[in-house]
Amino acid sequence: MEDINDFIRELKDLEGVNWIANELDETLSQGVLMSADDADKELSYNRVFELSPFEELPAKERKKRTKYETTRPFTEEEKIDVIKNAFRVVFLDLPAVREAAMNNLRDFDNNIKTIVFSNSSEESSTKVEKHSIDIDDVEKELIRYSELHSAFIKELN
Repeated sequence: MEDINDFIRELKDLEGVNWIANELDETLSQGVLMSADDADKELSYNRVFELSPFEELPAKERKKRTKYETTRPFTEEEKIDVIKNAFRVVFLDLPAVREAAMNNLRDFDNNIKTIVFSNSSEESSTKVEKHSIDIDDVEKELIRYSELHSAFIKELN
């Protein structure tokens, strides 16, 4: 991947996945949470923030520092892992959950073809649909998203 930030900017311009890009951007900007004790042991973190070596601190200061948490920027490899995981969840895990939910409902009644979600019983009586899920669409979506995920991973490699 040329540049991860460019990739995320491009995603923000694509309809349908721009919300993923926004979430990724926010996650990556927050950095990796770590205890101050771990940060002290990580040489690269100490170089960036010019911390005194943990061993050189008085015992009281060492104990105080271990109670805190801090963050560090993601490495390039970690950023790629976060992006891969996000797309795995969106393109594989969520469609699989939808399919499993539909199959569970069909166990109760094999004639179920569609589920309609609305805000209240009033809306269902006026036939205003908020969101519907069709079993055939769920199965097609699972296959399509699996193919999209495979293409995405292939592009990354």
